[in-house]
Parts: sequence; C-alpha cells; structure tokens
Amino acid sequence: MMEARGVTTIKTPPVWAALLVLAQVCLASCATTPSEPELSSLYTSDLAGTRWGIVISRMDGTDLLSHRGDDRFSPASNTKLFTTAAAFHTLTNLDTPSPHLATHVLLEPRQDGRPADLVLVGAADALLNDAPDCEVSCLADLADQVVAAGITQVSDIIGDDRLFPDERWGPGWSVEDLETYYGTAVSALTLNDNSVTLVVSPGQSAGSAGTSDLRVERLTGSDLVHIYGTLSLSDSQRSIPLGLHDPAAFAASRFSRLLSQRGISTTGRANSRHRSLSLADDPESGVTSADLVTSQPGRPIASLPGSPLHDTLTIISKRSQNLYAELVLRQIGLADGIGSRQSGLKVIDDMMALTGAPERGYDFSDGSGMSIYNRVSPHAVVDLLTWAQAQDWGDAFKATLPVAGVDGSLRNRFKDTPLQGRLFAKTGTLRGVNALSGYMITARGEQLAFSIIANDRPPEAGSALEEMDAFLVEFARTH
Repeated sequence: MMEARGVTTIKTPPVWAALLVLAQVCLASCATTPSEPELSSLYTSDLAGTRWGIVISRMDGTDLLSHRGDDRFSPASNTKLFTTAAAFHTLTNLDTPSPHLATHVLLEPRQDGRPADLVLVGAADALLNDAPDCEVSCLADLADQVVAAGITQVSDIIGDDRLFPDERWGPGWSVEDLETYYGTAVSALTLNDNSVTLVVSPGQSAGSAGTSDLRVERLTGSDLVHIYGTLSLSDSQRSIPLGLHDPAAFAASRFSRLLSQRGISTTGRANSRHRSLSLADDPESGVTSADLVTSQPGRPIASLPGSPLHDTLTIISKRSQNLYAELVLRQIGLADGIGSRQSGLKVIDDMMALTGAPERGYDFSDGSGMSIYNRVSPHAVVDLLTWAQAQDWGDAFKATLPVAGVDGSLRNRFKDTPLQGRLFAKTGTLRGVNALSGYMITARGEQLAFSIIANDRPPEAGSALEEMDAFLVEFARTH
C-alpha cells in the first residue's frame, strides 16, 4: 500500500491472527457479561423496576460475571463489611479483653460539702450489661468494687460518655427508625444494647372482637410512648423493644439501682455528661486531638476491662447489630485520639485505598448501613473482599460472617441447596433494598467473592431474597 502525506499505512493481519485477537477480546469481556437467561430469573414481573448489581470474581480479582458492577447502590448492612474489615486491619489484640477500653468508676468530690459523686465512665464496651444471669462484662462487678472500696453514701450518679463526641444518630437515618432498638442512640457508655423492652398483656375480659393489631408511636426525643390498638386474649403478651435517647443517663440509673441493692445510699440523682462536637472531631480540620482531652478529676475506685473486640465483630456480622457497628466505627477512629464518626470513616477510606477500589465506588456516612446516603458499587465490595482474604487476618474476618443454612442472619437461607455451609456472607436490608456479599464455594470447589445488590424494589413486591438466592445457587452449581 502506498503511503500518502498524513496517512498511516495499516498492514492487514492474517485471518488466523484476527481470530486470535477476537478470541482474546472475548476472553477479556464475554466472560464478564452474564447471558440473558442468567439474568432473566432476577427480572421477574413481580420485581419490575428493581435495579440489580452483581459481581462474582475469582480471588485473584478476575471477574466471572459483572452486571452493572460499577453502578452505585445503597448497600444497607453490607456497609458492616467495611467497618469490621477496618477493625481487623487497624486494631490489635482482638481476642483479649481491652484494658485501654475499660469501663471505670471515679469518686468525684463536690464543692458544696455534700457526699462525693460517682462517675461511671464509658469506654465503648458494646457488651456491658446488667442482666440477672450476666457472666461477662457485668455492671454488677463494678458495683461490687465500689462496695469493696468502702463507699457507703454518694450524691449524684453520673454517666459519662465523653470518650466519643455526642453523635447519637447517623446522618441519613430514617426518623421512624430512631425510636426502635435497631436505631437506638450511640454512646460510649452503652448498657443492655441501649434498649428497653415493654411487655403488653391483654386484660381479663374481651373488648372489641378481632385479631391483635398493636401499634406504637413515640416522638423523637420523647420518653412518652403511645401504644394503641387491640391485643387478642389468645396472645399471652407482646414484647416491644425500644431504643434509648440518652444511654449514658440510663446506665447511670441502672448503676444507681445496683448500688442501692448493695446498701449504698444515693442522695442525688442519676444524670449524664456528654461532649459536644468540635472542629477537632473532623479529621480534615487540622485541629489536634489534644484539644479533646476531658478532665477527670475524680479518684478511680473501680474498673472493668473491655470485652474482646472479636466477640463484638462476630455479633456485628452474624446478627447485623447496628449499634455495635457504630461503636466499632468510633473505636477505629480512636487511632488518632478523636473517636468521632468522621475519624472512623477516614480510617475506612484509608483502608479502601489499599484495596484498589476506585474512589467513586464507595461513599459512607455511617458504619452500620442505616444511612440512606451510603453508596457502594458491587465491584468495590468485591475489591474489599478479595483484598481482605489475602491479609493475615482474612480467615478470621471470613469466620465472623453468617454461614448459609447454619447460623446468623443466613441460618434459614440456602438450606438443602449446594450452598448450605459453603457460602459465607453479610446480609443487608433496608426499605427497597436487599444485598448479600461475601464468599461462596462452587460445585468445582473454587472459592469466589461476590456481591449482589437489589435497589429500588417496589414495596408491593416484598423481598428479593428468593430470586437472589436462586441465582447464586444456580451459578455455584454450574461453576
């Protein structure tokens, strides 16, 4: 071929070379594009309008299937994967009690001549409780230590949660969730999961006929609960778990009760002490964490080591515990001495930079997935999962996940399928959202990382779990 001015000569390759190039292109792209029959099981008439994102990948990062893998989705509780992975990546000694996160009690003198106050100082122990059958992380142990210290009378009992700034709820949390146990307030002084349970029983005689229809209303920030409706005589009782607005004050009140039972008189009241947000709580502000030092003038008289964080991380994943996830988010933020929500999110951002996930593939506003502002792409989730499995803590991280048909939030899913006991994944549910991400072992024995997310699900359709599970079972069976 003649070469004219400004024109580049292109040599035509042999036919066999063209076929080889075509084969290479197909290997790179065709294998990551699901066929129409594979996807048709997800796009049913009942789920019309649902937006699906799917990535299934080998552990070396090679995609076997990608459908809208780079689109951004609301992940719901799949957010917890990022929070718990950041804890494994950042924190140490997860299997032992944490002395530096010990709940402790101070005897704080007063200026008015009255007996000293007792200050119960929270250290973000998620498992602290005062159940009658408590065996570990027991508030009663602290009460016993106060008795052993010779204290017989105090004034106020103060719950102090200033380890973290006062950020009780995350941005983008739905207002109807704030009154529930799963949307309860976050506090460094947490007791009994920061929730209480109301028990409603029917009366002695029947009123209006019909089945039970019991409803609860409660204004945000109010302790007044409005319960109305009907409760059938055939129902022995109905339990209604509710979240707390001031967990530190609640813990102080319960501690006061334990002290009273042990003969310690209280002449004051139970209240709380918080720390307002400041510029130093923003990791981008440039203000040092030294400005956050809180004065503790009291004399230490009791201490309780924090629960092993590994126990907390397992509960977060297995039970999808929102409060614990928010506490861990703030604990990883303590790496720089701040402990704010934003400082924890920065730790996650720093970790994600190591995974190779694109910056626009994720955006978080909390650590639990309650926020409607959270966004991730299925590829970003799989990037995290494959990177995590390659870390020295990867197996421990995987072991915290629910096991299909066995335990946690997957105990009733995938039963009697090829994935029972062979899929380890985090569930996720919000209004209009279903998500499942983790690891599965295929029929050929290969471990794969996957993320499948359904958004914009029509409310009348119910959940998308049946279609989601069937899709994964069929993929595992044929690979």
